[in-house]
Amino acid sequence: MHTEDSHMLDLSKKERKVLDVLKREKSTPLEIARTTKVTRPSVYVILDKLKKRGLVTTKIEQGKKYWLLEDPRNIEEALYATKKFLLNISEATEEVHGRSESNIVLYKKRSDLQKLIVDITKEAKNSHLYGFQGSNQEIGWSKIFSKENTNKINRLVKENKVIVEGVMPADWFVEHIQQWGKEWAEDFSGRMTISHEIDKKYFKHGAQLFATRKAVYLLSFNESLAIEIRNSEIQKMVLSMFDYMQSHAKKIDPNEILRRLVEES
Repeated sequence: MHTEDSHMLDLSKKERKVLDVLKREKSTPLEIARTTKVTRPSVYVILDKLKKRGLVTTKIEQGKKYWLLEDPRNIEEALYATKKFLLNISEATEEVHGRSESNIVLYKKRSDLQKLIVDITKEAKNSHLYGFQGSNQEIGWSKIFSKENTNKINRLVKENKVIVEGVMPADWFVEHIQQWGKEWAEDFSGRMTISHEIDKKYFKHGAQLFATRKAVYLLSFNESLAIEIRNSEIQKMVLSMFDYMQSHAKKIDPNEILRRLVEES
């Protein structure tokens, strides 16, 4: 258990001492008291409290009762339950821990998906946001975001000075201005954007992928699902994919295209 986890659980100094002993090996209250210099009655109280919180358990060996850490999976559940309470995370959101610094979060609720897009935009403030999306994702996007919400997000991208690097199907801007209108084009225009076009045949799906300097996001709004992945190796792989796609695509100027389309409309 990391120090930040023990702070998340709001453990006292004595409670952390007891857990430190049990991290090394199973022990009895008497042994714990001798090692930690915490009084034996206090050790009993602490162990009982930690057991109720799902952090420690007991086992009997040769008629002797030992205390030990609970199964790591159960500890993760206890930590996440506390985190959800403290951070007011929706019940429709699920978090899965990986090894080392890895972390995965699943988003399934409409309000959580809306908030996630805003959070991604803020996370990429004054930095790069890489993304590409399938040609069939607009149906799902429209279920989650209204035209007003979409335009607000475009304005937020500009306010946060996000440099958007997108790989998109040919005629993406033509189709979007037809669907979302002139206001969408005006709110989209002026963004710091590096865009590349690829043949439409590579975009026959309804998913999106975003990557920031901290995380990778896989989104399927058609199924009201988003997956946040914080893992440095996966992030490197995705950015390498972007580099490859960009080097094999046609670079375009979105602002010039949008100015022309607005004039024509």
